[in-house]
Amino acid sequence: MAMTILFVDDAATMLMSLKTALALNGFQVETANNGLSALGRLTAGIKPNLITTDINMPGTRDCDQRLSSVVWRALVAAFMGRNA
Repeated sequence: MAMTILFVDDAATMLMSLKTALALNGFQVETANNGLSALGRLTAGIKPNLITTDINMPGTRDCDQRLSSVVWRALVAAFMGRNA
């Protein structure tokens, strides 16, 4: 079974580029364009092995606590951003 990655970023080109590159290398890639969308995907039942997210993104601050309560399902969470 392929490793599943949840990639969260508000930049559509970043989502597309990484999804394509990772899928070509055998990964199952799920995407969300903001924190609330990511929270919805996680509570809907996807169980990623890895979550990467841009920390400077609209729709993230309002759901940080709720998102962190479901991130435990992931093996690793990586946070990215210009100021990270």
